[in-house]
Amino acid sequence: MEHTRIGLLHPGQMGSAVGAALAKAGHRVLWVSTDRSPESRQRAAAAGLEDAGSLEALAAQAEVILSICPPHAAPEVAEQVAARGYTGIYADCNAISPDRTRAVETTIAGSGATYVDGGIVGGPPAGGPPRTSLYLSGAAADRVAACFPAEALHAVVLSDRIGAASALKMCYAANTKGTSALFAAILALAEREGVRDALERQWGEGLTASAHKRAADSALKAWRFVGEMHEIAATFAESGLPGGFHAAAAEIYERLAPFKGRTEPPELCDVLDTLSHSTVSGMSISESMLPEFDHEAAGVRTTLARVPSDKLDWKPHPASASMGWLAGHVANLPTWAVLTIEQDDLDLLPGGKPLDQPPPPADSASLVDTFDRNAAAARAAIAGAGDADLMRPWSLLQNGVTLMTMPKVAVLRTFVFNHLIHHRAQLGVYLRLNDIAVPSLYGPSADEAPNGS
Repeated sequence: MEHTRIGLLHPGQMGSAVGAALAKAGHRVLWVSTDRSPESRQRAAAAGLEDAGSLEALAAQAEVILSICPPHAAPEVAEQVAARGYTGIYADCNAISPDRTRAVETTIAGSGATYVDGGIVGGPPAGGPPRTSLYLSGAAADRVAACFPAEALHAVVLSDRIGAASALKMCYAANTKGTSALFAAILALAEREGVRDALERQWGEGLTASAHKRAADSALKAWRFVGEMHEIAATFAESGLPGGFHAAAAEIYERLAPFKGRTEPPELCDVLDTLSHSTVSGMSISESMLPEFDHEAAGVRTTLARVPSDKLDWKPHPASASMGWLAGHVANLPTWAVLTIEQDDLDLLPGGKPLDQPPPPADSASLVDTFDRNAAAARAAIAGAGDADLMRPWSLLQNGVTLMTMPKVAVLRTFVFNHLIHHRAQLGVYLRLNDIAVPSLYGPSADEAPNGS
């Protein structure tokens, strides 16, 4: 087997196991530790992964990049790689719908890279006879498959058509994870109505034991399945089929999300009780936040669109930031939403070194494009976050020293929503000082009525 330089984004439970298998086969496997959690760093070290130091360095060295991350993060990871001018092979191995994977392909192709569609079936490879399959499709699928030793996992090339691998993954998980959610809901209903014993006698010992095990085992990983169920629901809808069953499965798994972090499956009685008494059936935290996010994002976009390209270097005072820097900061602020939801902390000065900063805007059009991409990724991250996830503590650090800790929902309200509003208002002052019409937002401005007239 020819040894290859492989970039891995990112080493979660599945990603680190795949990376370990590749490293054991003799490949040089790179990852990026910047902004990653201590748990990710521990997994990467145990898997034998090499820290590239930055995404730019990883993109410059890797011949193949594997994206293995939560479904909602897949588009943003691809955008970050494409922004670094990557021209190698990019394999998205995430649980996303065929339409979404084709959209990600468009992003990747824009930088000159070759896209491969991937879907992982089975648990993380852990040695012994392989029980994990990686399905691949696309023109370069065989080149990605050749990286994997047969004893690690089954790498199967389906076709050269982008979307085939994701479709198979969606169909497979629609059955396995979808029916596990159905079993849990049926058992909870039967328990609530006092007919569970009768139902299980009708089922028989074999089906009853299977239903119990699947309900308890799936509760342990429920928080990871919510986004996947939404992707499956979208896949059905994209094909003209009802997607409501798996949208409901997403809600079932969201109700079971409080079991996150346990090392052993919960007792069945606890699973059924949690399902029956969860408050998720009402409006979730994310559902309450999305209308606010959409409203504020619309106002931010309108304001950014008025920043003139010939004024990006303008400053109201020598000590002030330039209009270009301020507008670029506003356009990139939504990325904090993704960082907050995906990670449990962020170090502003890891190892004494400042974080990489995004490039300055080239013109006003690029400002709006950047904001649109970041806002879409932020919205998807918020929509995919369960109540239990949003109540987890999140810390801001500086060179290892904790500056503050608060629930993730509070971080979103302050460092994303309020932060956007604050700098949007500041940008409005910059526009006024340059005799540029300030948009109407919460009421009329000196230039516009609330309807924009």
